[in-house]
Amino acid sequence: MTEQPIKVYLPAPRPPVHGTAKHWGYLITGIILGLVAGYVLFENPTVLAPISDPRPVSLNFKKAVVEKAPTAKTITVTDQMPGDEATISQITLTTPGWVTIHDSLSGLPGRVLGAYYLPAGEYKNQKVPLLRGMIDGEKYLVVVHNDDGDQTFNLRLDLPRTGADGKVEMAPFSVSVPSRIGD
Repeated sequence: MTEQPIKVYLPAPRPPVHGTAKHWGYLITGIILGLVAGYVLFENPTVLAPISDPRPVSLNFKKAVVEKAPTAKTITVTDQMPGDEATISQITLTTPGWVTIHDSLSGLPGRVLGAYYLPAGEYKNQKVPLLRGMIDGEKYLVVVHNDDGDQTFNLRLDLPRTGADGKVEMAPFSVSVPSRIGD
């Protein structure tokens, strides 16, 4: 008997797959870069900076001139007790705007603690709710910001108002707990 050769059928060779992991790496890197770019380009802090953010808000108040008039005519604020809201004794706005409470960093506005939109008018004992309570012994500032027309506070778009003298409209106040009698 003659031996017949055994036929073995092998699958057709596939083209070599080079760099599959590399392609996945490019894809993942592209997605991450796209998300980061989207966050940076389209970030819209419409409320306030998170309280957990330890970085102070840095504003260049020399360049914050948006309008010379009309502005807030008066801001009167007295020293207050610690709490989750600030009370402005009196404020008169000739145009709508934001009344904000800032940390005081050597007399300059720091982080925003709270913001409250007010139409033009005169207000007495106006309360401004805060995201973080005021602390005993600290100093704060009431600062009036313009509204860009959307009635949503945005620190980057709603710049501080300046008076005719070019200075930012603000009023300082301190927070302290009254001492007890007999202490």
